Amino acid sequence: MNEDKSTRYHRLRRFVELATLCVWVMFLVGVLGSDTPRDWIDALAHLAFLRAMPDLVCNSVVVASYTFVVVVIGESIVSPLSLYSEFLLQRRFFLSRRRLAHWIKGHAKKTIVHVAVVTFGSVVLYAAMWIWPMWWWLISGGLFAVLTITLTHFAPVITIPRLYHLRPLGRNELKNRLELLLRRTGAPAMSIEELRLGSETPRPNAALVGIGSTSRVLLTDTLLSDYSDDEIEVVLAHEIGHFMHNDVWKTMAFETAAALLIFGAAQLTFYQAGPSFGLVNLPDVVGFPILVLAGGAVLLILTPIRNMISRHHERQADRYALAVTKKPEAFISGLRRLATQSLAEEQPSRLAEWLFYSHPPLSDRLATANARKLSSV
Repeated sequence: MNEDKSTRYHRLRRFVELATLCVWVMFLVGVLGSDTPRDWIDALAHLAFLRAMPDLVCNSVVVASYTFVVVVIGESIVSPLSLYSEFLLQRRFFLSRRRLAHWIKGHAKKTIVHVAVVTFGSVVLYAAMWIWPMWWWLISGGLFAVLTITLTHFAPVITIPRLYHLRPLGRNELKNRLELLLRRTGAPAMSIEELRLGSETPRPNAALVGIGSTSRVLLTDTLLSDYSDDEIEVVLAHEIGHFMHNDVWKTMAFETAAALLIFGAAQLTFYQAGPSFGLVNLPDVVGFPILVLAGGAVLLILTPIRNMISRHHERQADRYALAVTKKPEAFISGLRRLATQSLAEEQPSRLAEWLFYSHPPLSDRLATANARKLSSV
């Protein structure tokens, strides 16, 4: 294991994440304390063509314009940190094969999606505040749940194919073996596709995406080229374990509950802090940074809980894969190779695990597999 190298990599990555968070907080506080947004919004709201529109439409245009500008400026400010963490740091530790032009193109796509989602979400939230000032947070939570389910369902057929190159799994012998595993576990038939990422990163990956009729398993080309059929079978069994335990639905339920807490905390914070910044009513979009900061604080508090739930799901999926395949040797060899290629920390500190780890530490997962191996002897 490259323990020293992996520890150094993760320390640098976490430092950049903390720096990015601090920059965003300082930026939003600065926006909140400035008079410029108020002057700009007042000027925009008094434009003749907007004043001729219904109040809700006028307000939505103002919200969209303001949040768009704020998010674009914020993303521009943190883009050097993104360049370091997503490109320079990855290249330094040989975790990425992307060229700078390729990274810029991918980062631009991601930023456009982020800006569009935040802008649209803000319009919906502020429209709910305008119509239901007391219950907007509850109604918005319900809309969040519907949107999350919709996006999760359609992501494999709309979003993912537009961001990544997919193709059907071409190795017939392996495909038949994996389809047999699906039938043997009682999982519904689902598409198994190859995700082409080898030109971007040497790190292998696998994921179960979609729900219902769009459920499918994605295996990266690096996983298919570097791992044995037994190891790939164990990886698929792990993903089937997530499906059989309804982990996608459980995760969406947690995210919906988290959204309700975030929206509720945002409303409470606005009423407590809003008057200090000259805000007289909740739909005042100048208070957008207050809502983001309050929601972000709740999200940070919930992160260790989210990680703990995720680690529980991963442990369940590991045990399921070992029980179904009865191949602990393949599990161990594949996991060790994956850890080496991804610079995983074998035994992070408990604090690091609590704050940052959505998967159990490598040492814990290996111990589970070794225990299964001994019990089968």
